[in-house]
Amino acid sequence: MNNPRELINQPIKGHYTPTELMNRSEISFTYKARDTRSQQEVILKYYLPLAHTGLQEQLMDALRFQASHRGPRLVPVVDFGPHAASGGAWVVTGRIRHPNLHRYV
Repeated sequence: MNNPRELINQPIKGHYTPTELMNRSEISFTYKARDTRSQQEVILKYYLPLAHTGLQEQLMDALRFQASHRGPRLVPVVDFGPHAASGGAWVVTGRIRHPNLHRYV
């Protein structure tokens, strides 16, 4: 998938619906999304398929690790998994509301 807009309004896992592209990098797209079950706004990050299977496994292991940890400085992982249609992976995190920190950087 080369066009990040292809995922807009396409439910992932049946209830996470990307609504707006927020950021694009070489390996991922980040979206504002809506969890239609809880009606909460969440962040959905879609990782492009990685050429090497070992790297894809490492990514899934890192997501499992992050999902199993909680802390005041960690963004909670809500859900994650492989994206069967494209071969990539996705992760849903809670949406943390905070003041804009750009003025401090």
